[in-house]
Amino acid sequence: MVVRLLLACALLATVSARSNAQSRSDPSEQQVRAAVEAYGKHFRECNVAGMNRLMADNFGIVGTGGVVLPRTFWLERLDLKKQQKPGVCDFDVVEIAPIQIKMLGKDAAMVVSNYEHSASGRRVGSQILTLVFARQNGEWRAVEHISTVVTPPNTRSAAAGAAK
Repeated sequence: MVVRLLLACALLATVSARSNAQSRSDPSEQQVRAAVEAYGKHFRECNVAGMNRLMADNFGIVGTGGVVLPRTFWLERLDLKKQQKPGVCDFDVVEIAPIQIKMLGKDAAMVVSNYEHSASGRRVGSQILTLVFARQNGEWRAVEHISTVVTPPNTRSAAAGAAK
């Protein structure tokens, strides 16, 4: 019984390693990774034209408060921030670091990332950023941006205790 379990674990590890190696060499995954990097760059620079090219027409955002925002709001916000500080955007995106890219067929991908930034010199905090991309007319476009605030473990347990 133990031998079967060990063999099953070894087989699973081999299949998983092979799958990970294949996904890292997948051209579509590399293109999605490049689109995520461009998304971060355009966001950091408040590059409205670049972000406009990268967003799908039906792009939407679910913000940390659960508010659903349309594409037009996001582009207007980036443009306003750029106008307030010409040449400088007040977003200081520290990092959008992909944790996992899941290819959902040939023309869709979900990217889960660590995301930290500050705005106007104020640290916003750690978030998990989920981006959904779709291949449209041969280009990878962002379809959805979902931000989830990461609550430190000690805060979660304190909140749970207070709720009782």
